[in-house]
Amino acid sequence: MKLRWKIFLSMMIIILLMVSCLFITLKLYFNEISNRKYYRHHIYQIERLTNKFEHYYLSKHSWKGVEKQSTFITDPELQDILLQTATRDKILFIHGNLSPNTIQKKGQRYTLKNKGQAIAYLYILSKNQLKTEEIKEDYQSIFLSTIPLAIILTLILAVIVAFWFSHQITKPLHSLFLGIQKISDGESIELHYPQSKDEITDLLNEFNQMSKKLARAEKLKKQLIADVAHELRTPLTIMKGQLELIQHTNQIPSPESFLSLQDEIMRLSRLVDDLFQLALSDTGNLSLKKEKINLLHLVRRVIHKLQPIIEGKEIEIQVNAASSFNPVINVDPERMMQVFYNLIANAIYYSETNSNVTIKIDECKLKPSTICVEIHDNGSGIPDDEIPYIFERFYRSNKTQTLNRRGMGLGLAIVKQLVKLHGGRIKVKSTLGKGSTFTLYLPK
Repeated sequence: MKLRWKIFLSMMIIILLMVSCLFITLKLYFNEISNRKYYRHHIYQIERLTNKFEHYYLSKHSWKGVEKQSTFITDPELQDILLQTATRDKILFIHGNLSPNTIQKKGQRYTLKNKGQAIAYLYILSKNQLKTEEIKEDYQSIFLSTIPLAIILTLILAVIVAFWFSHQITKPLHSLFLGIQKISDGESIELHYPQSKDEITDLLNEFNQMSKKLARAEKLKKQLIADVAHELRTPLTIMKGQLELIQHTNQIPSPESFLSLQDEIMRLSRLVDDLFQLALSDTGNLSLKKEKINLLHLVRRVIHKLQPIIEGKEIEIQVNAASSFNPVINVDPERMMQVFYNLIANAIYYSETNSNVTIKIDECKLKPSTICVEIHDNGSGIPDDEIPYIFERFYRSNKTQTLNRRGMGLGLAIVKQLVKLHGGRIKVKSTLGKGSTFTLYLPK
């Protein structure tokens, strides 16, 4: 059975039970009201009458002659009265025009007692109660005659309410089901629905977020295929052309030709190494060989490696660290070298000529056991809408593509994985036109 029909039937049962309880409650209420309403006015006279009969029995020690005591009745509203023995085998006193059976059936019964023992039953039927009985009978007649109509109207109302309620619940779920089907078919979809503060809206919001991420992942996958094809084809084409040139000429290849081939081979090797490193990280097989090193010395070694690029762009690198601070940290030197190489190289690439890059190393104030490293450039900055994606693999910003920089968009993805593997974290702040700051938090 579908969820909609389960909800529909559940709502119908609940509504029918509620209406049935309401009918029963109303019936009991009116019966109780009709039984009490007209006795409250005569309660004093009724108590006097019962006391007279009890006093008569106490004084005579029997009911002999009680049938002649019509003077006991002083309230004309007490129209019909019947006194019966406790064993109900004999009528001791009767007053009024109605038959004993009618008085017993419609009248209010009172028990007369002597020393806790029942000595007789007194039935009293007033004029008002006769009217009450007539009203009760009319009410019951109307009540019984309206039950079929009430049942039909209740069923119609239950069907309408249950259908509407089940539809409201299952409509977004049906949309979600269709969306899942489209995603399974490789399509991208965003669900549109009224916003409200409930679990179903939260579920649909999460679905839309998931759909966007899947669409982005699909786009990145297609971009990856194109980039990999381009990155592989370019060096292979160069290598093929140079080798064909060597093959078709009788000249001895110059050292420059071999250096060019070596550059392309190194380019391919770096691409394969980056992809392999990410694959190891994803499977949890990327191992670290940690040792105690001075982080300041490691950063200076990275700067020395990048010196040709720094001089080419006339960039000034400033490293700031307190003279009293000894940034010794337990890391894998090779992996951490790769982290800082990627970050500092990016800072240089995106900085303008004749600008500067600042590197600040200090102890984290909030966490004394953590070293904080800030790498700030004075480049053009990163747009706010691109910041959430810069650490995704194969992502390249619009500026990167405009500058036609070589690279697969793996550098920052590798940085994030390696920092996370060391138990640290990385964040970025950027302002367009003023530059970016990458901050690393590394535990000692």
